[in-house]
Amino acid sequence: MLPILVMIAFIPLLDASKFPLFRISGTLLCRGNPIKGNIIMIDDNFSINDHLLSEKKVELDGKFSLRGEPIDDCLDVKLVVEHKCHGMKAGRGDSSKLKGYSVFPVHISDLVKSEYDFSWDIELSESTVRISSPVLPAWRAWLYGKRIISDSIERIKQLKIWNNV
Repeated sequence: MLPILVMIAFIPLLDASKFPLFRISGTLLCRGNPIKGNIIMIDDNFSINDHLLSEKKVELDGKFSLRGEPIDDCLDVKLVVEHKCHGMKAGRGDSSKLKGYSVFPVHISDLVKSEYDFSWDIELSESTVRISSPVLPAWRAWLYGKRIISDSIERIKQLKIWNNV
């Protein structure tokens, strides 16, 4: 009980990020053609401290637009793209059912130069691909759990009771 009280006591002292809201948009491409997939945008602060910023299911036209709100002063954005633009096979099975994922770092200088509205067409065929399952679903669950907790803390900070403390 004491650790919870200590954590609640320090909630009003937490600062927001010095970085503004930002947007990354573009098209997912496989050998020059649009492709569907899923994109997870994270703020990469060491594996256990990653923050989920946004997630988007990309349709067949390949178009995506993600918005992010940094929660700390260490902005290290990465896009994790789950896709089928690869040559991996599961045994002798059909590779069209096998999902892979690729990681694309977003350089802070690109965000700043674009005034935090960055456009990027991502060619997946030239990227390193890893098999999605079971790593990506477990990691996604971890990120969503952390996001629920951080959003709850943010709501607690906004309660009017903190104005009188």
